[in-house]
Amino acid sequence: MTSASSVVAWTHVANGTNFKPERSLNAAPPSKAHFHFMSTSIRKRGAPLTSAPLPADEPALIAGTVCDEVPAADEIIDETPKKFPALKPGWHPERPPPELAMAGTPIDDILKKVLKWVLVLWGAAIAYVYLYASGGLGKPPFPPPLEPLDEPLYASAELEIAGRFPKAPVGVAVADDGRIFAAFDGRSGSGDKIGCFDPRTGKYAPYPSARHQHRPNTPISLLIQNNVLHVLDHGSHVLASRAHIFRFNLTSDAVMGAVDLPQWYGARLAALTAVPNEADSTQGGTPPALEVLMADSSLVLGFPSLYVTNTSMYRDSRKLLFGHHTLGFGQYTLHSNHGKPLKWGIMGQFPYRPAVSSLAVSDDGWLYYASQSDTTLHRIPLSVVLDSKASKHEKAAQIQTVATNKPISGGMVYHEGLIYIADQQTSAIRVFDPSAPHILRTVVRDSVLLSWPEQLAIKDGYLYIARSELDAAMTGHKNKWHHEGAEELPGLVVRLKL
Repeated sequence: MTSASSVVAWTHVANGTNFKPERSLNAAPPSKAHFHFMSTSIRKRGAPLTSAPLPADEPALIAGTVCDEVPAADEIIDETPKKFPALKPGWHPERPPPELAMAGTPIDDILKKVLKWVLVLWGAAIAYVYLYASGGLGKPPFPPPLEPLDEPLYASAELEIAGRFPKAPVGVAVADDGRIFAAFDGRSGSGDKIGCFDPRTGKYAPYPSARHQHRPNTPISLLIQNNVLHVLDHGSHVLASRAHIFRFNLTSDAVMGAVDLPQWYGARLAALTAVPNEADSTQGGTPPALEVLMADSSLVLGFPSLYVTNTSMYRDSRKLLFGHHTLGFGQYTLHSNHGKPLKWGIMGQFPYRPAVSSLAVSDDGWLYYASQSDTTLHRIPLSVVLDSKASKHEKAAQIQTVATNKPISGGMVYHEGLIYIADQQTSAIRVFDPSAPHILRTVVRDSVLLSWPEQLAIKDGYLYIARSELDAAMTGHKNKWHHEGAEELPGLVVRLKL
């Protein structure tokens, strides 16, 4: 113990001033914890601890307490309630408070908010596409075909295999020299996008070459006019790239360029047909400018429309008809020939229910169109739909419904007064006679050679059919001949002599 005469008083020196607590005879001695806190906090702030001798007749001052001696730190006992605010659990003078330690930096808060809004917007986009653009939520299945099925006009034995390809094609076109061109859907496997089969040699080759297969990205429809191959590319529903029409010179097999369609065209461009023109390249001179019609199912945006573009003028594209109920998707869900529902999307979350996706122009000036997921077939005068001065209501007044029993349909093509339709529901080809409205006759039916037929083409009196098997590719189902041990059929284009 230390005598009062030799006691050392602890004082805080700050800014050159000594501070001493007021003398109190009734104050309780400080606790050990508080004594430690005071000394630690003083050292933490950088204030030096100094000793100053006290007068001999003045007792020692410790935190305002008068005592004869200065007790050792381990002898200070807190016998009364604390006079100081209680410290929070876990607090330490050398660590920040928990609420400050857990608080994120400003950049962390910003990233969290951005991520939250990205998730909200992504969820809203999925809900929009599902509920509006794809018309989800509990739609009934497509109506079954009428029983009994009518007798086909041609026997299935009359179908010929016109071309063999490494995978199933979705588009087909035939050149004047007999070459058969095909477009391949990415869901049918990786590899070539455009291919050519030459019946004269029996050989297949990527077109125009193997190194040109990165573009087009997702071809869906082919058209040959004026010895030029036109390839409609929907750009993965415009999610990967813009939609284009690529052109190839069939004489030199050179790439002629691409027509860039306006942004958001081609959310599911599905059909390509030429506007009739009296001039023709076979008459000599410069080939006329080619206007092509396109159908946009708009699986992403939900605005099915009809478009026209001039392939010689890269930006001359305009919308012909939109917002009419005849262009929309049907109120049915589509199923494969194996009974599985068809879905599309990154994870197959959207019902596959395309709107207007088939076009055909007749010689008497009518434009026929149909939605793949609807049971009706419509037409409108071509002169009316091409009239840029006609209003939306004037065009709508000219639309006619000519058939109400259309099956799940793929492509359409006009030939000698008849409209041929690919029947994907019964693996057949149907024909519509405008002179006998509301009647669809079966041309030919074959569950193997006509598995989910897509685009149709006419050349030299033959009907060419792209056997796509797209329903099997979308559902991951292997066709029945794979299971029965029969020879596996490659991608095929078949034809029928009309």
